[in-house]
Amino acid sequence: ENQLLDLGSTISDMERVKVPVIWYCGGDDKLVDPEEVRQVLAVPHPSDVKREVYIYDGVGHQVRDSGKVPELFAEVVRQIMSLTTGQEVGPEQVIHPSGKEMMKKRSAELSRIARPRLSRQEEISAWAKYLKEYDTLTESIDYNKYLEDVWDLLDLRPGDKILDAGCGTGNGLVLGLEIMAKKLKLNGWRKGLIVGLDFVAKGLETASEKAQKARALRPDDLPPLALRRADLEVEDIPYKNRYFDKIVASLLLSYIKSPEKAVRKLCSKLKDDGTIVLTSLKPGADTFPIFDRYIQRLASQGGDIKEAQARARTMLGSVTHFIGDREDRGEFKFFSPEELAAMLEANGCEIVSIKMSFDNQAVIVTARKIGKRKKKLTPLAA
Repeated sequence: ENQLLDLGSTISDMERVKVPVIWYCGGDDKLVDPEEVRQVLAVPHPSDVKREVYIYDGVGHQVRDSGKVPELFAEVVRQIMSLTTGQEVGPEQVIHPSGKEMMKKRSAELSRIARPRLSRQEEISAWAKYLKEYDTLTESIDYNKYLEDVWDLLDLRPGDKILDAGCGTGNGLVLGLEIMAKKLKLNGWRKGLIVGLDFVAKGLETASEKAQKARALRPDDLPPLALRRADLEVEDIPYKNRYFDKIVASLLLSYIKSPEKAVRKLCSKLKDDGTIVLTSLKPGADTFPIFDRYIQRLASQGGDIKEAQARARTMLGSVTHFIGDREDRGEFKFFSPEELAAMLEANGCEIVSIKMSFDNQAVIVTARKIGKRKKKLTPLAA
């Protein structure tokens, strides 16, 4: 149901497989244990059915980042041809296609596997399911550092009205409240407002629980919090124009059908000279090293490596199966720094900074909305 793999269910699945299985493992893949793969392939099977494991050194969980894609692809083709023809095919018999041909085949394959877009209610349900696992990411140092980068760039000030568009389960909101709590030597926080906006009701419920706990530490010193359910795809933001001093849209635009329209809505709600921060995973983002580090950190602390792998798979399923797979199918789009900057500039903002975060996998663009300049009066001629 949740597309996550564990040893028990994989062994159970393999018991029903009666065809040859050749399993390729990356020697640097911290998420897959070759010994577990051997256990899976050792389940009873017909004696004439081939079962083998190949370990590729220098390859992690994502083959495409190893530089060995052509080599591994040729080996897969060789094995398939050998199995289907009943004759051993040597490496020299495999013809490598040109880069142009491979890109053409990739485009054709993406078209073939393209799915109809989900209805709005189906989309909301899919996100609600995704958000159940999302908070596992808060165990990642890289993710927490990313959140700190984003909210530091907002440069929060007493009295600010702040909008977190696409707040999800409220991790950013909580960090914002914690930043304010640490700056209480500055007066006037209560005069501001912090707003969380999302279209998933369950996510907002979780955000409310987290935020209330954060506010309980200093209930009389922090600004009021408002959580609003709104769908940027089809609805306007329920506040007047030029209302907010600071706006953040963290990892939001990639999942909206019309990101340009969403940025236009956001910028319209920003005060002149206000700050806006947009973020996106970069095109072709690879988050697997982040999960590798998560496993290594738990192991270095004396944690159970098997448990660490299981929790990393949970994070992996949360991010990769829902987000990465849909990007591969063209349903979601990750943006380059230039693309995010162009959307902001098209809506009257000037770029303040561009930063990479989340282990260099996320783009953070900060901009300031250009205020209306008063025209200088030309002196009348004497």
